[in-house]
Amino acid sequence: MEVGSVREHRAQRLAQQIDAAEAILNEGGVESLTAGAVAARAGIARNSIYRYFGSIEDLLELVVTREFPAWIDVVRAYTGEEALRCAFSYYRALPTSAQQIQDAVVTARLTMPTMAVGSHPVGTGLEHQLRPIADGLVGHHLQDCGHIIPLDRPDVLLALLTPFLSADLPK
Repeated sequence: MEVGSVREHRAQRLAQQIDAAEAILNEGGVESLTAGAVAARAGIARNSIYRYFGSIEDLLELVVTREFPAWIDVVRAYTGEEALRCAFSYYRALPTSAQQIQDAVVTARLTMPTMAVGSHPVGTGLEHQLRPIADGLVGHHLQDCGHIIPLDRPDVLLALLTPFLSADLPK
């Protein structure tokens, strides 16, 4: 075997074990993370794990720290006054949005197609607020999602929005 291919093989096996450990943690928690479970999931012999890690705790550390670069990027994105001002502009606009909706329904209901998408902690709150005033309301409540839906579940949001925005308007 060439040096490059040995190095590549080792990197591939390491990634398989980290991926396997992450999946096991997501499914069963820390107590389910054992050398045997990781080996079975990664498709390798149990004793092979110790060629890559001194202990299962070392593997756990790699799983946890693998996400640090992405987390640090998010922290950097919201560091500084300008970044925070932009991040909170949505919340500062809520009174204006509420007034616009109130003005729009003074004389008539909302007749345009409307979608309310909620997750934890708001849940179906927006849908319940809009239901009495909107004719074409479609509501969705996403499970296993944080407060910022486009950040936490962009794939699910896109799957909801694409057909909604592609639909023909009622004549």
